[in-house]
Amino acid sequence: QWPLTRQFAPLLPAALMIVGLALASVVAIFRAPRLGFLGGWFFVILAPTSSVVPIQDLAFEHRMYLPLAAVLTLLVLLAIGLLLKLPRTALAGKVLAWGLLICSTAWLLDATIVRNDDYRTAISLWRQTTQVAAHNAGAWTNLGLAFKDKGQFRDAAEALQHAVELKPDDVAARASYAGVLIEAGELELAETQLQQAFELAPTDYLTILNLGNLEF
Repeated sequence: QWPLTRQFAPLLPAALMIVGLALASVVAIFRAPRLGFLGGWFFVILAPTSSVVPIQDLAFEHRMYLPLAAVLTLLVLLAIGLLLKLPRTALAGKVLAWGLLICSTAWLLDATIVRNDDYRTAISLWRQTTQVAAHNAGAWTNLGLAFKDKGQFRDAAEALQHAVELKPDDVAARASYAGVLIEAGELELAETQLQQAFELAPTDYLTILNLGNLEF
């Protein structure tokens, strides 16, 4: 649910940068093949998920995992090139090289620990997601379902209610919200949510299942 931009003007700076990098990569393939390989690697791997074909999620971090390897490789090679220009016998050069290695390793280690903490539980991951993208109804739905799996029905109901408020036509959010309300004994409110979900999608599996649970 990355916000859409319908005007071209705000996109122009980024478009110029991307087109410039793409053209530079093509030129580099012929004039500096090693650099051209890295540029081509970046764009070819990224292209299948960044085309003009409509997709539901405009931004997804895993799309950049492999393309970023090319960027990191370039940064490492640039760092090595700069270090090799220093006198090899100079103590300052060795200290700088080891300093860069230790600092980058420590920084990456810390970033990994912090990110792994987000992935520790489904609740922690989706809670962090809702903090970064509070407008994302899908994230609130998943947070509610994570709470439900742990039996925390009050927290689940609050998260799913917020998801429904953000995206009233989200059938999955309404049906999931109703399911939590049934578990919590809020049958009248659950029935209201299921009626609205049924009007939106009469064949939705979860809606029909929860209607059956409500009757039972």
